Formats: sequence, C-alpha cells, structure tokens
Amino acid sequence: MRLLKGSERVTITSKAPGKLFIAGEYAVVEPGHGAIVAAVSRYLTVTIDEATSVGTLTSTQNPDVVVEWTREGELFRANEEHPYKLIEEAILVAEQYVRESGKKTFALYSLSITSELDDAKRGIKYGLGSSGAVVVATIQAVLDFYKTPRTSLLVYKLSVLTNLRLSQRGSFGDIAASSFGGMVYYTSPDRSSLLEQLQNQSIKVICDADWKDLTIERLPEIPDFTLLVGWTGQVAITDSLMQATEKKRKVETDSVFYKEFLAKSHAIVQGLQNAWKTQDIPTLQEGIRSNRALLNEFAKEMQLEIETPALQTLCNLAEQNGACAKTSGAGGGDCGICFTQNETQRQQIETQWAKAQIQVLPLSIAEAWQRRLMMDLFQQQMNRKDEHVGHANQQYRATSAPEFVETRFVHHPFTTVDVADVSLQTKLAGLTFDVPFFINAITGGSPLTTALNQRLAILARETGMAMATGSMSIAMKFPESAQSFKIIRQENPNGILFANLGAHYDAEAAKRAVEIIEANAIQIHVNRAQELVMPEGDRVFSNWLKNIEAIVKTSSVPVIVKEVGFGFSSEAIAQLESIGVAAIDISGTGGTNFAKIENGRRKEDKLDFLEDWGQTTLTSLMEAQGSRTPIIASGGVKTPLDMAKCFALGASLVGLSGEMLHLVRKDDSLPDAIHTVQTWKEQLTTILTLVGADSISSLQLAPIVVAPSLQNWCDARGIAWKHLAQR
Repeated sequence: MRLLKGSERVTITSKAPGKLFIAGEYAVVEPGHGAIVAAVSRYLTVTIDEATSVGTLTSTQNPDVVVEWTREGELFRANEEHPYKLIEEAILVAEQYVRESGKKTFALYSLSITSELDDAKRGIKYGLGSSGAVVVATIQAVLDFYKTPRTSLLVYKLSVLTNLRLSQRGSFGDIAASSFGGMVYYTSPDRSSLLEQLQNQSIKVICDADWKDLTIERLPEIPDFTLLVGWTGQVAITDSLMQATEKKRKVETDSVFYKEFLAKSHAIVQGLQNAWKTQDIPTLQEGIRSNRALLNEFAKEMQLEIETPALQTLCNLAEQNGACAKTSGAGGGDCGICFTQNETQRQQIETQWAKAQIQVLPLSIAEAWQRRLMMDLFQQQMNRKDEHVGHANQQYRATSAPEFVETRFVHHPFTTVDVADVSLQTKLAGLTFDVPFFINAITGGSPLTTALNQRLAILARETGMAMATGSMSIAMKFPESAQSFKIIRQENPNGILFANLGAHYDAEAAKRAVEIIEANAIQIHVNRAQELVMPEGDRVFSNWLKNIEAIVKTSSVPVIVKEVGFGFSSEAIAQLESIGVAAIDISGTGGTNFAKIENGRRKEDKLDFLEDWGQTTLTSLMEAQGSRTPIIASGGVKTPLDMAKCFALGASLVGLSGEMLHLVRKDDSLPDAIHTVQTWKEQLTTILTLVGADSISSLQLAPIVVAPSLQNWCDARGIAWKHLAQR
C-alpha cells in the first residue's frame, strides 16, 4: 500500500503579538535603562509546511513575491535577491542554534507570513512592531519544526542576535513584548558586548550565557486599569526619528541634559514597575503623565516632533475625561495610549476621539499575557508528554506476560468453522468496528507527539482501526496545543475516534474535547495511582464519579471509562454500571507502567513500592465476569493470541498502546507498521478458525483454562472460573 508523502508532512504554526511602548521610550535604547512594553492583541503568524524539492518564502504583505530557496549542505540559500532579508536571517540564526544543539537542518519547507499588525490592503501601518513580531514568530516556528525546546527568553535572544547581525537599531523592546507577551518591564542589553561575542562565539554559547544589563519581567494584570489605543492616521517613521536622535545623541552624550533625561526616565519607569506590582493606580497615572512631560522636554531639546498636534489632541481629550495618556513609541504619528478605569470613562473618550478623527484600535493586552503566565507550566506539560513517550518506549517488551502464556485455549481437532467463515467485526457502545482491536490512548500536546499522532492516525486510516487520543487535558488549558489532536481527524476523516479526558473535568470540557476531533466517543480516564505518584499530580478524587455521571447525562457521544494501567475491581465496575457508562476499558497492569514513569520523574521521596500496584489485565477481566456493560481489554496485550484470550474472557474490543507506539516510533516506520497490523488481522482470523469461533461474540463462549495465578485470585475474591474451561 503506497502512502502519499503529503499526508506525512509536518505543518508548524507560530504566532507573535504586536507591541506598544507604555513608558521609557528613547531612554531604553541605552543599556540598563528601563521601559514598560505591552504585547497587544493583534498577531503575526508564521506557518511552516514541509516541502520536497524547493522551499519558499511568502507573505500576504507582498502577495506577488515568492522567493524560492534550497540547501547547500545544511545551510539555507535563497535562489535570488528578495525583500525578506530579516526573515532569512532569522532562519539562519535559528537553524544555526538547532545545529549547535546537535540536530541536522537538511529539511526544506515553505514559510508563509500573515499579519494583523498592519493593513496591507490599504497600505496602512499602525506602528505595532511588525518587524519584531516577524522575527519572533519565525524563530519560534523554526525551533518547533526541528523539535528544539524553546523558552520565551531563548526566542528573545535569538531574535535580538538576528537583528544585530543585520546592524538593526533600537532597544529590541518590541521583541521582548512579542516573545513574552503581556505587560513587561524591560531593560535593553549591552549591544556592543553582544556584537563582540558574535565575532568569536557560537550562537548557543551566547544564548546560554547571562546578558549584561538585560531585564525582562512580566507585570501583573490590573482589572481596573484598562489600555485604550487611538490611531491618529499619521504614520511615524520610527527609523528616521531614531536616526535623528542618535546623531544628536552622539554629539551630546555627555551633556547634562541627556544624563538627566536618562536618570529621570529610568526613575519614572521603575516607579511604574513597582506600582504595577502593587496595583497602585494613582501612582501609575502620575508616572504615565510624568513620562509624557519628560518626552516633550526631550523632543524640544532634540528638535524632534514626538507629540504631533493629532497626538496632543488624543492625549488632551483623554486627560479631560480623567484618564492618563501619552504617545507610544517614537511618536511623530502612529498611536497614542491611555488607561481607563471604567466603561463610562472609556466610552466618553472613544466618542470624543471619533469626533477628532482619531480611530480607536480594538486592542487589549495580548491574550498571551494570561496564557504566558502559565507558559512555563505549558512547557512542563509538553515536556512531560515527551517524557512519557520516551519512558514508554524504554519499557517496551516484545514478549507476553506469564499470565497470558499460562492461560490456554482448549484445543478441539474437529470444528465446523473454515477461514472464510470468520468475521472480525465487533460492536460496542452503538459503534461497529471492522477491526476488533484499536490504537488506545497514547499521547498528544507537543510538537513531538503531534508527529506521533499524525503517524498513528495514518496507520488507523490505512488499516481500518479505531483510534483514541491521548489525554486532551493540555488542550483544555492551552488551546494552542489542540492541533496536536486535530491532526488525527484531519488524517483520518472517516475513522472511529475516541476523545480522552481525565475524570476531574466537567461535562463542558468533555463537550469541547469531543468537538476538537469530532469524536465518535469519549474516554474518561481514571488514573488515581498515577496522579498520586506524579510530583505535580492531583490530590482530590472524591468528585470523579459525580463528574463522570454528569458527562454521561449530557454527552452526545458514548462515554467509555478507562483505567491507565492499574486495572478494575468488580465493585468499581458496578459503580460505573449504576451511572450508565457505555463501556469500560479495564486497562490492567502489564503494559506501560505509569507509576514507574512518574516515580522516575520524582527527584526525591521516591515511591518505588507503588510500581507494582493494581490488577493485571486478565485479573481485571475476571473481575468483570458477569458485567452488563461492554468491556474493553487493554494493558500488556502483545499478540493476536493475547487478544483472542481477552475476547474469550469477555472483552468486546481490545486496545493497544505500547505495541502501537513501538510500531510508529520512527519517522519512516509507517509502511512496516501497516504490514504488521494487516498480518495481525490475518493471524487473529487463524486463531478464531482454530478455536472454532466464526465471530468475536462466539469466541467469547470458547473454552479456556485460566492461569494458576488467576485461579488463586478468583478463589480469594469469590469469582467462579472453572466453568470457563467447560463451555
């Protein structure tokens, strides 16, 4: 079976917000002098699509320009002169960092840029920092493409080095805002020191070191101090203003005025920094006004027009309504800002600005602000996902557990079933499965696991298997990770898919999870043992059953409750039956051991004694004897013979996680994986023929002798077992 290469190509999307300076302009270009910069809620987006013969650079800003590029060894080489030098340099810097981190950069890709920061159709620039945002978004996308871990600080540093290599001016405060999001206190680094380091040190060495004079600190949100942005309709030429200032500054660096300006500006900004932390609104208002007055003094001395008549009108109208206001950035046009304290004040200012031909820009502190306060957690969760995959691969073993080996079918030489009579079709929770085993929950949420999910989805599509996602909890907290799960439905539009969430989530979250992948059913996983061993795991479980019951009552798709490798008891099965779940995945021990994985992640206070906790898969199937609810078996199932034994002990469907992960662990493993699954189907058909069962339901009635360990367990628990061998 031939696979289209296009279905395996990697797509990466990265967004960076625009910026507005709140305070500290001009002074911030001097190393160690502070500014307050805000990320605002318009974004520049960079998308990378893996290519084959040639890469391209495109932008909606220049729709007629398509730049083709190739490789000289691992190096990016454009085939012609082009207007995207900043983007090219960002790619070169990011890929150099990737190589210095021990990875190869042979891949070709198409990189496209779309931007909300300017109005390309009308040729209008709002001064929201598009040049900084495009570098940040490009750096992020390239690092993600090569699965290279990144932090906001690393992205900032690589973006600054990109600009320095092109001799770009400025403080790079726009880069800080786009990299970190939200409202930040910022002091610029010593550029001369960085330029010197670029001459004789690697990119990675420079990025790993502390940077002299650099400070980037996120500031908290203040609910009653809301940003309002007005655009004058005039476009400021920031570079021209900065060049004019720089020429005069070179002459007057030692002047008393300039030194006093720097000192006053830094003091104002530090006062604002502290006031933001303490949510001291009167001090914030005073600081904004003081910075406006100082900038006007600076403009007069430097013979610059920072506060144009239109910007003066904007500020004065805001002040007349009790708000503090000033220019933003270099001034000379573009935007002015003010901070309002209530909706009435805001509406009054907007009305008066409109009469003065000042356009209100619908901007707020970037959503990234709220998210970025949790980005370190997001990165930790992505890292944890990747760690789980790595540990699961390490735990993989090819042989069946002794309990499976010692559980044996009763052989009868004469049966009336031929190979052609056998059907593998099975039904569960109102769904019909042409293949009675499926890809059970594995992973999702990070760039690495996105690629794994894509390969798993293709495997499911090409073999007719159903597939469950890994836990989608990361997508509930960080919507930007949802693509890691959406790609499953994109690659397998007609397949049976199960969404997956933890039992601590409510019905609304379950609905969102189903919607993300257009799921046919949802697994609600219960993993108390894992959570307790996990250093950062949950510690409250008393509401789980109520949550599941609420999800069952409101869900538009069947609800399957699933363990994650610790098994089920008959008592727990009865509890789930009482609330009407559609199916139960008993998922016993013997497969991926999450207690062991999480224990390995603990730096201290190890819980080694819990690594053997729980019931095995076959033990859990014995606990489920007589269940009225359909049962799914998973956990340590290695072979078609293991599957057949699970069916004989009552399972209607079998899930495999570790085996499937092992099949697709390599980028080029899909053809072999597809062949293996097709072989499994043939082997399972052979086993049913040998047993004398023409269907999964008839296999559930086949005589089977359970392992001695199971017999002992059943005797202790009062579970009948002898009749299984006498059917």
